[in-house]
Amino acid sequence: MSRAIAELLRAADDHLVLGRSLLPVGHDKRPHGQALLSTGHQAPRKEGGFKGSWLPLQTTPASRDQILTWLQPGWRGLGLVTGQVSGMVVIDVDKGEGVDRFGQWGLHERAHVRTPSGGLHWYLKHPGWPVKTVQSQTNHRLESIRGIDVRGDGGYVVIPPTCFGKAGYQALRDHHDLDDAAWLPQDVQDLLGLRCPPMPQPTAPLSPQRSNSHPQWKAKDGTTLERELLFLALELAHSEGRRNETGFWLACQLRDNRFSQIDAELVMRDYAQQVPGTNSKGEAEAYTFEEAQHSLEQAYSRAARAPWRAPAATLLGRLEEAWPSLGPLARLEAARCVVGARGPVRAEGVSLLRKLGFDGLEDVMMQLEAEVRSGVAVPGSTALHKLLRAQV
Repeated sequence: MSRAIAELLRAADDHLVLGRSLLPVGHDKRPHGQALLSTGHQAPRKEGGFKGSWLPLQTTPASRDQILTWLQPGWRGLGLVTGQVSGMVVIDVDKGEGVDRFGQWGLHERAHVRTPSGGLHWYLKHPGWPVKTVQSQTNHRLESIRGIDVRGDGGYVVIPPTCFGKAGYQALRDHHDLDDAAWLPQDVQDLLGLRCPPMPQPTAPLSPQRSNSHPQWKAKDGTTLERELLFLALELAHSEGRRNETGFWLACQLRDNRFSQIDAELVMRDYAQQVPGTNSKGEAEAYTFEEAQHSLEQAYSRAARAPWRAPAATLLGRLEEAWPSLGPLARLEAARCVVGARGPVRAEGVSLLRKLGFDGLEDVMMQLEAEVRSGVAVPGSTALHKLLRAQV
């Protein structure tokens, strides 16, 4: 056993004794899918088979033997699953604005960990009620404390002595010594949900009726403009993980195409219900209709621009039309984009490729699966849009 593995295993033992839940992470700080699969921590894929999943670790900690299995290859690190399962909440302080604000609160000396980027992690006792994992960079409610994130239920942080490259995670304090949230200013405790249990959420109001004032454009396959815009937004949100930015883009497109705000709100409700339940870091964080509505209000407070130019067909419809004119290399790249996409584009696109008689489909699927496991970024629907535009 290498020295690095032995040190990580000692750290794991320290946390396990305290009943905390750990997970394997790769060099990108994300949960390591291959390692999770090796210990049976998995979830079914929509297209068949299984993928590594850390969801079980949010309720049941891994055993020491399972952690040793994760670490055996020698190039993995460890993360701590935050929330009730570990009895902890972690304040994640970003370098720069976050660290400065943390210092203004007089809390520099309270930090438990320094991250490779120069940020800080501060370990707090879990208050006993659900605490959301939220990012101040993507949540307009937290604009006043930008750079200060909370890792609560459904979240995780990387722990020392994990090290990828020259810089690693450095322990500054004994992780056994957890602080109370009362060290934070009261308004910040309220913002992060750490001062008192959350109030019961009111029942969502009934959706308003459509005004039928929106454009009556339809794609060749019958898709309406509003559904095409929603489809594009969901593909971007699933493939790139930028839910807030994409939600604002969708709201702007609806405004520019002269949808009434009432009709646009219905589309934004559909968007909020179908976006992934994880943020841009891959951590569980709910995207609420309130966030979508905030994007809508921002968009409709500004003057409309030139309408979006509607395509002759939906994305897969354009691919089918362009297929006869694509050369071998372009067809191969298009197939990689389809297989690398998420949601309907992948599911329906794979069927389309089989219908079009593309012979190398199985090889492409195996190759991209290997690339995803090794952490390589793969093309998706956005790349397919660019490829098809280049053919025009």
